[in-house]
Amino acid sequence: MREIIVVGLVGLSFLWPEISIICLPIAFILSFKYILSWIHERLFGVPRFRVKLGKVFFIRDFGKKKKVGAFILIEENPYSPFEAEDIDFWGQNKFTLEGVFTEDPDAEYCFIFVKKENDEKLLLKVSVVEDNLSEAYTRLKKILSYLRKHLGSQNIKFRFISPREAYFDFLEEHKSPKTSYTVLALAGFIAYLLFGVGILPTVISLLIVVSLVLLVLNFRKYGWGLRLKKDYVVLEINENRGLYINPHYKDILTRARMAQKSLRSPKSLVLAVKVNVGEYLPEYFEHEAERMYERGTAFDKLSQIFFATKKLAAVDRFYKKREDLYEVSIYALVDKKHLNSLKKVFNSLGFRTGICRILYPFVHKVLW
Repeated sequence: MREIIVVGLVGLSFLWPEISIICLPIAFILSFKYILSWIHERLFGVPRFRVKLGKVFFIRDFGKKKKVGAFILIEENPYSPFEAEDIDFWGQNKFTLEGVFTEDPDAEYCFIFVKKENDEKLLLKVSVVEDNLSEAYTRLKKILSYLRKHLGSQNIKFRFISPREAYFDFLEEHKSPKTSYTVLALAGFIAYLLFGVGILPTVISLLIVVSLVLLVLNFRKYGWGLRLKKDYVVLEINENRGLYINPHYKDILTRARMAQKSLRSPKSLVLAVKVNVGEYLPEYFEHEAERMYERGTAFDKLSQIFFATKKLAAVDRFYKKREDLYEVSIYALVDKKHLNSLKKVFNSLGFRTGICRILYPFVHKVLW
């Protein structure tokens, strides 16, 4: 919604220049955080984070709290798409997946598929965030003890691995002082020049100056950060509206086989699926569907009304049939040569895809 407002304000500024002095500052303020993050990553890289890697656990600061996590390597699943019948694949994997989140639904769960040349790994990352380390350790050990029993009862072969084995070596140090300093100095000089000749309004000039000052302060705080290695790109897989329907289990197996076969084509790939199992999700989806339905009826948009109806149907199945409801974030890191083919795979599955312009959420909130 915010993006639509920003685009609308910029459009109004071009159509009626006399109101640009009001519209442009508002648009700049609404998109300020995104713009600042984007510029910071281009000039100085993704901010670094301190992480301690142990034999089983990893520890990192998460704001003022502590985040403790562990990686589980899934070595063999007897109910993979090409080894199970349709009803067994759907039933057993549904039971296994639902059981993973049973012990602590508020923990963070992320499934990560890593492929490099001929080496493939399927990882389950489990992490918790607490005010102190002792609480985080106690909570995480309880979850891992439960997962050991649950996965073992499903005949899934697995083992706990060191975070160093799960390390993703696609990031490198970002350091280009001459280019970064030159861009900052040039931006400040141009803003001063345009303000001096009366092209830029005073408010816009002040906002640009504040942005430059914040960039310098962030750099002094975080220093040089990280960036993707050359020829890599992160693909953000957006909403799949087809997921709100109740598909047949044969269709689920067909799509799973197609996805598994296609994901093995790139030479290097990191596919991360973060699952959120919060108790607030039914109310959140219901509220979101109601707002979407109101917008659809107000502006007479059938697509909005239709999608809101599907969302409400999904929430209704949660209450009546006790189906689980998940919020999922999906990111795929792939080399640029296979970007288009990977896009086609996800588009054929009904997903909307887009290039991830800001890497901070992918690196800080999904992988670690």
